[in-house]
Amino acid sequence: MSGLPQIVGLGILDADGRRLNQARDRPNLDDDRSGREYFRALKENPKLPSYVGKPLRGTLSGAWIIMQSRPVLGPDGAFLGVVFASTEMRYFEDLFRATSLGDGYTASMLRDDGTLMARYPTVGQIGSVFPSAILQTLTNSRSGVTHTHEPG
Repeated sequence: MSGLPQIVGLGILDADGRRLNQARDRPNLDDDRSGREYFRALKENPKLPSYVGKPLRGTLSGAWIIMQSRPVLGPDGAFLGVVFASTEMRYFEDLFRATSLGDGYTASMLRDDGTLMARYPTVGQIGSVFPSAILQTLTNSRSGVTHTHEPG
C-alpha cells in the first residue's frame, strides 16, 4: 500500500465471503461480505479477471470509495475467494485538479456502464449514471473526449 497512495485498504475473503484478513483492521472472521457487489460478481463469474464496483461511502471514513477486486482460483480453477483493494475517489479528484488546464476544464472518470466515479470540478453526484449519448464517445475505446454544455 505504501507505493500506491490511492489505496486505503486491502483484504481477502474466503469462498463464502467471510473476511480472512484486511490491512487496516484485525481479522474479524464473523465479517460476512458475501452480499457485496464485488464478491457476488466474481463468485458468479470467477473467470472475470477483475471487477470494479460502483462508488460507495466508506464505513469508517464516509468518503467515496470504490472496490477493485480479483478472484482467487485454485489450480483446478475452483473459486477460493476474492482479494480486494479500496480506493478513495478523492485521490483522482485531486489528480484532476492538479492537471487542470484552467477555466472550462473538466475531467471525469466513469465506469464502463456510465457510473460517475470521480470528477473535477465536483458537480453532480458520485454514483450517478451519465447519459448514453456521452458514453457513445467512449464505445470500444479506453478513453475519449466529449464536449458538452452544462447549466451553471
